[in-house]
Amino acid sequence: MKKCLLLVLFGLMTIGVQAQRVTDKLDRGLVAMKVNGGVYLSWRIFGEEYYDVTYNVYRDGVKVNDAPLSVSNYTDKGATTASTYAVAAVVNGKEQEKCKEVTPWGTSYKEIKLKHEGIQSTLIPNDASCADVDGDGELEILMKFDNLSEMNASYPKGGYKGEYSIFECLKMDGTRLWWVNCGPNMGDFQNNEQNIVGYDWDGDGCAEVVMRACDGTVIHMADGTTYTVGNASTNVRAATGGGTNWFVITTGEYLVYMDGKTGKPYECLPYPLKLLESGETDVNKAWGDGYGHRASKHFFGAPAASIPVIR
Repeated sequence: MKKCLLLVLFGLMTIGVQAQRVTDKLDRGLVAMKVNGGVYLSWRIFGEEYYDVTYNVYRDGVKVNDAPLSVSNYTDKGATTASTYAVAAVVNGKEQEKCKEVTPWGTSYKEIKLKHEGIQSTLIPNDASCADVDGDGELEILMKFDNLSEMNASYPKGGYKGEYSIFECLKMDGTRLWWVNCGPNMGDFQNNEQNIVGYDWDGDGCAEVVMRACDGTVIHMADGTTYTVGNASTNVRAATGGGTNWFVITTGEYLVYMDGKTGKPYECLPYPLKLLESGETDVNKAWGDGYGHRASKHFFGAPAASIPVIR
């Protein structure tokens, strides 16, 4: 069933009769933080709550707002971080179940401490996307990391102790679910080649993940096993690189569709976008810049198909 998903999605996109977009089933996403003069709260409005829905705020089980709120934020004046908060929607005058209680942050940001278990390199956070990969209603982070150790060594052919650019799938408390060592054939100094995105395309409540990979990309799955993409012995990288002299161009490209919770691939396909069209022989000339920059740009998004509603 999973292998047929991409084909099914394209089919669904052709249906135009009374369709509605399916959204993630996330929780209320309530956040409370200490500010001058009290505690500020902000929460998520669900897609089906766009009309005639208000909200009540509870501190330690007691409602604190005098009138129902038509907005998704509230400042509890004079409050401290010692309390707990919850929010309940009011639909057609009937209050719904309260969301999970939260305690206020002491600052206006949340710090996530990362461990990078089993990784020897020094990593720098780069781009990220978010999705609920395990179905608990909370977003996880699909984070791309630059490898500072590799960069300082001028991008050697063997990476830094076999490590290259890295992806990690992270819970909001920093727990890592799985990770990816991108390998030698996925890289440029502007970080355009490594991109990843998650979305619940099959509607089971847990997001799947799609990424581009190359020969030698290694996925470290949640159960401790690994999956190597393509030919592990292929390495088209120059001895050293860096700057505009280093853009990796390879025909060993793949599109990997995987379980978002475990990182286990459902399918690994040849990359659908060609480097060269019929009659072309020079990648640099074909892409018009002369040094492989444009050919190395890969940016991902997550379009969702509409699901038909039968009335």
